[in-house]
Amino acid sequence: MSVQSTTVVIFSGRERTKTAPSSQRAIVRAQSSAHAHDRASALVPRARTMVWLEPTLLGSRPPGRGGCAAAVVGDACVFIGGADRTPKALDDVWILKFERSMPLTARWIRKTTTTRGDEKLPARSGASATAIGTDVYVFGGQDPSTGVCFNDVVVLDTTRWEWRRLVLAESGSPPPRNGHIACALRDGEALMVYGGSSPELGPMGDVPVLNLEEGCEKWDRPR
Repeated sequence: MSVQSTTVVIFSGRERTKTAPSSQRAIVRAQSSAHAHDRASALVPRARTMVWLEPTLLGSRPPGRGGCAAAVVGDACVFIGGADRTPKALDDVWILKFERSMPLTARWIRKTTTTRGDEKLPARSGASATAIGTDVYVFGGQDPSTGVCFNDVVVLDTTRWEWRRLVLAESGSPPPRNGHIACALRDGEALMVYGGSSPELGPMGDVPVLNLEEGCEKWDRPR
């Protein structure tokens, strides 16, 4: 899910049941539980109400998936990774740009990315993505085929579509996890993470904060 101005955009996810109650079908598309979504929906304000609309989508669509990370950079919704039903973790990057409001029309564009230093970054599902300026900070996630969780921070520069691993000035990263949430603090000078879980530790309730001051990048644990 990502929020663009006053519009909420939802892409991906997996059905847990084969059908949904009729009252929910405007929000949850009733599909076989064997499939991951490859469709996008938008919650748009209309005359003091919020209405679910399914936009007309142009361009090639991303393969269906669940657990992808999402952030908004400028006028684009950025979707990163996730996993299919095999389960195989994905590392592709897609953007969704809205072109018209009436009728609601958006275009999918797959972005080709590079990695600084040619370092191989692991594909992942259940990570968080937080936009700070034109950079997207991706933390954690899991390889669902092995159950291995991550606690690294990788950064996507959307001006060059280049990945880099964030090098910390001090050691002491929080435990690996997936399914957490994250947001920017102090006008982008810090990144706060809450919760998540891992096979080893189960559900977590900690709130680690990553200081992003250049040259002083380190994790803190507020008390």
